[in-house]
Amino acid sequence: MCCVVLCGAELFHGDLKPQNLLVVRSGRVKICDFGLSRYLLPHGAASPAATNRGSVNYTAPEQMEGGELTGACDIYAFGGLIYFMITGRHPWMGLTGPQIYANRLHASDRKESILSHPKLPPLSDDVKKSLPPGLYDLMSDCLRVNPLERPPLQIVDSGLDAIYNFTFFVCP
Repeated sequence: MCCVVLCGAELFHGDLKPQNLLVVRSGRVKICDFGLSRYLLPHGAASPAATNRGSVNYTAPEQMEGGELTGACDIYAFGGLIYFMITGRHPWMGLTGPQIYANRLHASDRKESILSHPKLPPLSDDVKKSLPPGLYDLMSDCLRVNPLERPPLQIVDSGLDAIYNFTFFVCP
């Protein structure tokens, strides 16, 4: 995950998705394709880019709307990655790019996680029960529409540590 301190550089990745993750022989996951990444400025926003919308299926609502790019956009994408790992599909499967965009704009008026969005198929109770305790709530928090309501990276990291008993974000 970016918006992580990578050897002292705080970055906004901007395009986290399954295709930009590599699993190496040791089992570690490495992030690649930093073409849309930006350094975070001291106030926490990314340095400006002409356009930075990333991949529509994992892009935060504020990122799609041309809003401020912060680490919260990557947290949202990480929630989408958790969803993908659980279900085998991205959250908006079956919708076109314009339909996803319209649903995100509609979601921006709401205060909850996109997991409660009417166009998003809910996870079955059986799937939820099969997850490690806390993972569904962490995913839901990461997918909150309001970027200020998403957990900061440290909370996501400590949540993953509590769920899986390992540190997820490390400097290589």
